[in-house]
Amino acid sequence: MVKKTVLFIDNEPEFIESLTPGIIKEGYEVESVIRLGDALEKIVNQTMALIIVDIEISPGCNIVSAIRKVNKTVPIITVTEDDSIETQIKVRQEGIFFYFVKPFTVEDMKVVIYSALNLKH
Repeated sequence: MVKKTVLFIDNEPEFIESLTPGIIKEGYEVESVIRLGDALEKIVNQTMALIIVDIEISPGCNIVSAIRKVNKTVPIITVTEDDSIETQIKVRQEGIFFYFVKPFTVEDMKVVIYSALNLKH
C-alpha cells in the first residue's frame, strides 16, 4: 500500500517537528518545506494527498491562491495565529478544507487530516 503524503509549508521547524510524529504514526508520509517556491515545485512534481500551510509565510494569503493555480483539488489545511474573521473569510474563499488558529493539539490536527483524506470532495 502506498502511503499518502502530507506536505507542510511552514517556516517554523519546531511546529512541524511537534506534529510530524503523530502524523507518521497514523500511517502518512510527511514532507516539509519553508519556502513557497519549493512547495510549488513539490506540488507539481509529486502527488500530495494533503497540504498543511502556515498562511503567514506569504503576505496577503497569496500562498493558497498560488497552490490552487498548480493543484485545484488537493485538500489544504491552513494554520495561522491570525484569528481575524476577515483573514478567515479571504482564505476560505480560496477553497481550503480547514482553518486552524494556533495553538491547537496534535490530536485536533489528526482528526482534521483524517477527515480531509477520507471524505468525498
